[in-house]
Amino acid sequence: MAAPVNLNNIPDDPLNHIFSYLDYKDLVSCCRACHRLHAVAENNVHWKRLCQFYWLETNSISVSDWKQHFVAWYKDYGRYVNCYRKIKKAWTNIENFIEKSCPKIYSSIQSGVSEEVLTEAENRIHQNLPDAFRCSYRIHNGQSLITHGLMGTVKIASHVRTQELLDLRTATNNYQDHGDLKFMMPITLCPFTHVAQLLVLSEDSGLGYGQVVYPTPDNMLLSNNSAMDFFISGNSFEDWFISYAQDLERNTFSVVNGQIYRLYREPSCIAVTSGIQVTVATAFMPELSTINPPHFFFVYYITMSMAEDEDPKESCQLETRHWIITNEEGNEERVDGPGVVGEYPIMRPKAIYSYTSCCSFATPTGNMRGTFTFRNLKTDMFF
Repeated sequence: MAAPVNLNNIPDDPLNHIFSYLDYKDLVSCCRACHRLHAVAENNVHWKRLCQFYWLETNSISVSDWKQHFVAWYKDYGRYVNCYRKIKKAWTNIENFIEKSCPKIYSSIQSGVSEEVLTEAENRIHQNLPDAFRCSYRIHNGQSLITHGLMGTVKIASHVRTQELLDLRTATNNYQDHGDLKFMMPITLCPFTHVAQLLVLSEDSGLGYGQVVYPTPDNMLLSNNSAMDFFISGNSFEDWFISYAQDLERNTFSVVNGQIYRLYREPSCIAVTSGIQVTVATAFMPELSTINPPHFFFVYYITMSMAEDEDPKESCQLETRHWIITNEEGNEERVDGPGVVGEYPIMRPKAIYSYTSCCSFATPTGNMRGTFTFRNLKTDMFF
């Protein structure tokens, strides 16, 4: 008769395989269950895996006791065990992008603050900061104030919006405890327009805790001291921050003179005719928009280019533009005119020409379509 199976005579290999699916809480429970499970749960392999997953540790470091290494991390960052991985990865993506493309912005990033500094900041404003926000500021304490915003820039004519990520002290010093912005704290600021994105720290504000918003005054009702409206730029700090890092990782935005131009390029919005390629990127401008009356302002950035290997005989000059602008309700506006922004770019092999313009809608969304007319410099033919 075969001996009954019990934990003591089960080989290590199958138990280690089972334990490879366990989380740190399960491993701790196994350590407390019995001597046999304790011995298996102490295996360095399991704690190394958890250190790599939660704290993004790599094989490049030398650690003799991975369990104690995990515990040391947990004592310092345990509050953020469910968000550290995502926030740290987002910061790594941002750092990799700006170190290469935006050195001035990279040099403005500050070292993180301690847990004690964050708690003191909460006590000062009498509000709890979202864990993802705290975790982010443990890693980096925003920017030293410059004119190149980490969170992107948009320019149109004389209007510039660049979003600097505020350091903790500046953010909490400007926390609002009264008025239309009560229970809100700025986390970005434009030094030119003084436009800020705000972090909502209480649902008593009428908005969701942790949302990131742009305030916009209701132009029709300001004289009656009515409340402000808000455009939501993120349903949580975590979503807001991580989505931006992912955009940088995907090279969604262009970099011009060391600044991140935060206009979204739609891959399908590309047209090529007679060797001329036209692409477009767009951005919503909340600080130039209102909800009541409905006025939604957009910037678009168009780039024309001719490939280096094109025949020089195809060189041409822009003559006219034609746009059909349609809002969400189907109402159309047509725009016809010479050139673009007062210019008539000449396109030759390797030439690139870009310009910025704008449009507005009475509805939250809309679309533009149209054509450019060029004249061939050799044949005078239009296309």
